[in-house]
Amino acid sequence: MIKDEYKRRTFLGINIKRSSLKAFRSIVMSLTADPPACTVPAAGGSSTHKLVNGGADKLIFKIKSSNNNEYRITPVFGFVDPSGSKDIVITRTAGAPKEDKLVIHFANAPADATDAQAAFAALAPAGNITIPMSATA
Repeated sequence: MIKDEYKRRTFLGINIKRSSLKAFRSIVMSLTADPPACTVPAAGGSSTHKLVNGGADKLIFKIKSSNNNEYRITPVFGFVDPSGSKDIVITRTAGAPKEDKLVIHFANAPADATDAQAAFAALAPAGNITIPMSATA
């Protein structure tokens, strides 16, 4: 008879040992954006989005934009608590209609981190999500 901790389990199509399940869960991070896309007038406007952490670990994030001339993002760095959410505001100044994107890089937050910008600099991103941005006439 095989001991319980060595029984194979399948999670997201990957076979893992039962004893490794906790470690595996901390690797599988879930960050989503709601709504998943941004549409604002080319004449200027703003859109609020919610970053939702579906995992059991606190996440840290950094947001990058393909167009820093016409878009401002608040906050650029931050934390999202386990099973929590964080609002971000995308503000566009007037300009020609154009398709752009935000890329949100994220990782597990260090337990003692209080400054997201400083802590993120020492980490390698573990995942990212993209929010397409469309400025309409």
